[in-house]
Amino acid sequence: MSKIIKILTDFLHKIGLSFGTKSEQSARPTPVEPQTDPKHGIIHKDPLLAFEDGKLVMVVEHKFENVLSWVEWDKDRQIVTITQMNGDLDEARLEIKEDCIGRLEMARNLLLVSLDVSNDNDERIMHSVPVLIRT
Repeated sequence: MSKIIKILTDFLHKIGLSFGTKSEQSARPTPVEPQTDPKHGIIHKDPLLAFEDGKLVMVVEHKFENVLSWVEWDKDRQIVTITQMNGDLDEARLEIKEDCIGRLEMARNLLLVSLDVSNDNDERIMHSVPVLIRT
């Protein structure tokens, strides 16, 4: 068995791959992404919110640079905050009538439609994210 490992190791060295011993691997520095402060963005166009068959859908004319984590709506501030996985967040005004807040509180998930960041045209992408309501 050790002959096979030696032959494979020699072959990997010849083609430019090297795995080294565990102590050699742990001595190599691993690249670390620099820590950045979260960005706080503003969504300039008011989002559109709709209820359909017990589902909550929000359309936002905005491109998010990262994967979305969750959406929060604050009743006192009348602001919706969309938080991304890297901590960035974007906010927009979203006034909701008092008689609709009950249906909003029952929702656990939200289908959020936004502009697709991966291209320059106006294509849309849909995300399914948890929604939190602060009343």
